[in-house]
Amino acid sequence: MARILIIEDEIDLNNLIRAELVADGHQVVQAFDGLVGAQYVEEQPFDLVILAKRPVNPLALAMGI
Repeated sequence: MARILIIEDEIDLNNLIRAELVADGHQVVQAFDGLVGAQYVEEQPFDLVILAKRPVNPLALAMGI
């Protein structure tokens, strides 16, 4: 299945999305702010990135991708 990164600062929403994706058999990595998400993208490949509409630290995320 797909390797998916979730970048969402709302913990409950991040966990809800993760639970649904894991239940469907996907491998999921979670980031709770844009800086951490950008670091994950630099370090490892993902098939899909789910990004919050307004992530915490959006400038760092934009510069990192």
